[in-house]
Amino acid sequence: MISSLVVVPGRPDGASHEGVLRHFGATGGRALGLSLLRNPVEGRDGVDVEMALIVCARLGFSLDHPELPIGLASAHWHHKHEDGVSALGKLQSPSAVYALNYTTW
Repeated sequence: MISSLVVVPGRPDGASHEGVLRHFGATGGRALGLSLLRNPVEGRDGVDVEMALIVCARLGFSLDHPELPIGLASAHWHHKHEDGVSALGKLQSPSAVYALNYTTW
């Protein structure tokens, strides 16, 4: 369901935002993204981090728990560092500066 949110040139649009929310029984995209991101970060599951970041990018990013994307910046167990940097940029918070600096090196 989540991978159908990815925009691919030449492929028809996949699931609607509302369809994804219904599938997960969620009422808001930001809350869904946050809940999907929390578990894989705690469990160090790189594939689920990728899926959660897709939801965050397409349905909105919650700034309620900035430690999640900040922690991803230095986590070597996943491969979605570019998406993590994008999430950090959306934080627009001084607490993300160190993590952004770390990812540049």
